[in-house]
Amino acid sequence: MGYASMRIVGLALLALASCNLSASYTSQTYTSGNNSVKVTIYGPSPVYALKNGSGGCNVALGCGYAEGLANATAPAWHNGRSSGYATDAAFLNSLDSRVSYSLAASAGLHPYDVNAPNASEPWRTPNSDFGYILSTADTSTSSTGIQITGNSAPASGGKTTHYYFTRVSFYWGSVDPWNTIKFTDAYNSASTVTITGNDLKSQGVCVPDPTGKAAGPASCGTTFYNSTDVVVDFNHGGDPWSSIQLLSCTGAQPIFCTPAFEFDNLEYTMTAVTSASASAHYAVQAPIPEPAALVLMGTGIVSIAGWLRRQLRA
Repeated sequence: MGYASMRIVGLALLALASCNLSASYTSQTYTSGNNSVKVTIYGPSPVYALKNGSGGCNVALGCGYAEGLANATAPAWHNGRSSGYATDAAFLNSLDSRVSYSLAASAGLHPYDVNAPNASEPWRTPNSDFGYILSTADTSTSSTGIQITGNSAPASGGKTTHYYFTRVSFYWGSVDPWNTIKFTDAYNSASTVTITGNDLKSQGVCVPDPTGKAAGPASCGTTFYNSTDVVVDFNHGGDPWSSIQLLSCTGAQPIFCTPAFEFDNLEYTMTAVTSASASAHYAVQAPIPEPAALVLMGTGIVSIAGWLRRQLRA
């Protein structure tokens, strides 16, 4: 192979590696102090269907999508509330001792209903998801909505272990512009990152709004009940989060907040921090390159180095 050809191949490999090193799907980061939330849109088409087993989902009927986070915990609520629990909150709180759920009066587990959404059932089940979903139809920021909080437990030596979230993913059904998610910094409760359904438009998600106050792309149309369903991954870039709160509405558009915030296939990873080290902040981490991308980049660098060496010898 000629020197010029080797140089071209090397540059091509480097370019391909650079493409692989960049996110395969759209990502955007929101920051408040040391509280940083990287939002990545995954699907649903590229993700894995949740399998039978811990999720308890009937694959034959369809059960939505899960992103498949490494070492993630996925609460098994797809078959609804188990017997022996008086409320949905009690059932949810039994799934993972590290996590507590607080539900507003309008929030709870709901089965698939072909007639929903309607006046009494304002939620829309995510596409291809025929199990139970968790939703809230709150219309005010003062409402609890669905709040998921990391618990604390006594540890040895009189210290306390705090469980904080470092990554959260779920299947977001019917993305409405007024749906709101709040991430509270574990080390500074005043530092909150707020992300709305309307924010997802900048990442290419179709989020129509019949009010015209947060109009989406022209291709989205003006369907009142938005049917856009996506898998969303929230990854920390600084401090972990002590809690995550989901609200149907921010309060800015209370008249139009009837469609609920519904989601399924919640997955999360957590970190355990003792009270002695809870004041230490997480360092902002750069994305870890994929192994295939590293191989491509290394091959490209070696190819160009060989070409340069031959040029110098010449």
